[in-house]
Amino acid sequence: MKSIFAFALAALMPLAASAEESIWPGEYAGDCGNKVQCIIEISDDGGAKVDVKLIVANRVDFSDVKCKLEGRFDRSAVLGISGKFKGAPDVLIGRYPDGVEVFGIPKKACGVSLNKKFVMFGD
Repeated sequence: MKSIFAFALAALMPLAASAEESIWPGEYAGDCGNKVQCIIEISDDGGAKVDVKLIVANRVDFSDVKCKLEGRFDRSAVLGISGKFKGAPDVLIGRYPDGVEVFGIPKKACGVSLNKKFVMFGD
């Protein structure tokens, strides 16, 4: 499992940008099927950790939350953060120009596959 994370980090390194402003804050949406929607909310106050919430909710009524994972992630690379959620001890999130990609969340953590790309939306 660790080799998957090492490979993912190595793949992200060529995309590194030298910017003083954080690349993490925002909301990102992923396609999780016809009945639910998946959103990742990332907050970065500039400290050593980045706050991550992953929410799986009813596709029509977002207030009907089916699963919520929360964690404080370490800055593991220029374009990667790593941490854990309940039921997912080794999670890596990589940053891409149009969003983020998640690695390491077992399907049993929320009942749907969450290892995928999520695209930034909103302001």
